[in-house]
Amino acid sequence: MASPEPVPLLEQSLSAPLKNWLHFQGCEIRGETRRCDLVGRHPERGLFIIEMKLRLNLELISQSLRRQRITPFVWLATPPWKCTSTARRDRERIIKRLELGLIIVRGADSACPWAEEIFPPKKWPPPRRDRAESKAIEKEVSKRSADFNSGGTSRRPIMTAYRESALAIAVAMSELGACQLSRLRELGLESPGSICRDNHYGWFERLDRGRYGLASVGNKALLDWPEMTCLLREKLFGSGYDAGAGPVADE
Repeated sequence: MASPEPVPLLEQSLSAPLKNWLHFQGCEIRGETRRCDLVGRHPERGLFIIEMKLRLNLELISQSLRRQRITPFVWLATPPWKCTSTARRDRERIIKRLELGLIIVRGADSACPWAEEIFPPKKWPPPRRDRAESKAIEKEVSKRSADFNSGGTSRRPIMTAYRESALAIAVAMSELGACQLSRLRELGLESPGSICRDNHYGWFERLDRGRYGLASVGNKALLDWPEMTCLLREKLFGSGYDAGAGPVADE
């Protein structure tokens, strides 16, 4: 005999445990009142409003924010979220910053569902500025020569200030051959010693004390970043540079 089809969870399934929760708070309760999902009227604190959805989404947040024009006591309610603990904390942080409360309805598809208040609506102070991160971002922006990153990219490596510095060394070596670190410093390249020694990307190979050459992986990197390579070559050697012949004066 085939097992019965599972009964889909409906938004109405959240209503009963949420009404019980409002009743426990000492509220007189009304459902579907002027587009509000649930309204509780407390004798001392006034109106409580709960907006509920089966999923946390932008519509639920927007509805809840509109209800804040009516009362500061607004909760949003959903079943438990299927996400990582990091994602859960991030979502909770957003809800807190919006000064909304959060209720999770557990066991909504069981005979004994219950509502758990995660946190109440509260006036939150503005977030503390992360000055160290702000300075790090400003430094990163100032050290990049141009923008070759697409926002939201995940497949291609990011062109960071460090990667640009390493690519500049690779460009110099592709034109001059194996170089002493002192020669790279004369070109104005930043931290050639630590970048070549650490060899984070595997682009360089040590040939002698203080002397490095370009590995095959480094040559490939120049092909992977053609626009940045051209920009750095012009920056290092000028627009009239003829590869293999040294700098040529502009006419």
